[in-house]
Amino acid sequence: MKKQLAATAAAALALTGACAFGGTALADEDIKNMDVTYSVDSTFTLNIPSTVTLTETGPTTAAVGVTSANIAPNYELKVTVDGDGFGDDDSLNLTHEDRDDVKATTHIKVDDKSIGATDIVATFDEGVTGEQTVDLIFDALVDAQGGSKVQAGSYKTVLTFTGAIQPMP
Repeated sequence: MKKQLAATAAAALALTGACAFGGTALADEDIKNMDVTYSVDSTFTLNIPSTVTLTETGPTTAAVGVTSANIAPNYELKVTVDGDGFGDDDSLNLTHEDRDDVKATTHIKVDDKSIGATDIVATFDEGVTGEQTVDLIFDALVDAQGGSKVQAGSYKTVLTFTGAIQPMP
């Protein structure tokens, strides 16, 4: 009986000592952080007319626009234009459908500024809502060879518009 009592007392003392002197102890505080995130890319829909028919008698207007825009803060959408028909002087040459050497010429303007190859035609910032447009003004066609009239026939060039989200300067 003495052995059993001594063994029980020793076990109780060992258990008490383990808790008090080094076993598993509770920390004063345990703090963990959890990041809660959400990310969405900037989006937009660029609206470009598929065809613009020019005249010799006066300017022609074509609207370039954006809808469904969701642009991140401190970013903007820049729309540029390019095409093989641009000349060094910002002229836009349309080529006759039957003869590559017969051309008609126009100029494109936005807010009275001439537009050439790779120029920015519009900038839309993070605050754009609904539909926003910029008018491209095409001057009246003239004969690129210096004649008094544009020769009869059909003329064409292709413009490529690119919209890109970029950090604001």
